Amino acid sequence: MEHITIFLSKAPEVYQDMLVKYYGSPERLDYHPEGILGYHIDITLDRALGNGNNDLIMVAALHDICKGLQPVKSSGGTKTIVMANGQSCTYHSNPDHPYQAMRFIENNSEIQEWIIDNGANVDVVKNVVANHMVHKSYQKGLLGEKGGMKLSKREKYAASLTSYELLLLDEFAEIDNMLKPYLL
Repeated sequence: MEHITIFLSKAPEVYQDMLVKYYGSPERLDYHPEGILGYHIDITLDRALGNGNNDLIMVAALHDICKGLQPVKSSGGTKTIVMANGQSCTYHSNPDHPYQAMRFIENNSEIQEWIIDNGANVDVVKNVVANHMVHKSYQKGLLGEKGGMKLSKREKYAASLTSYELLLLDEFAEIDNMLKPYLL
């Protein structure tokens, strides 16, 4: 995965420091069989680089960069669950990570410059990063699945984004799904 190493070598120091610090943060194995946060970012980045869309590439790099932090607004931290196969899994939970990543982008001019230097749009990347988790509930709602967003909330959510951002969120949901192969 030399292309990932080359891409990340051009990232600002503030990003690289965060990536190194939280690279080994344990993931919830029933959603992330790759096991640790750094591997997840590597895989999503590899998939996005293969896709070639500059906005998606930057979303892949930034979407979970704050996942290793402690949550600000909700409960999180170290959690242990028993999965369907009976195996227990201890992982770090941070439900606030999309919001924290959006703020990381907003508050770091170096990150914004990195996004622009890679041919992406700062506002688009920020909005997709901020909404990448809630979009999963939106998609479930469209399919009528349990845990999905209700119609009135889906309409309000969709109206808050551009059609391009909605398309990127749909594509990124595929890139971010570790339970099935990503098909271009």
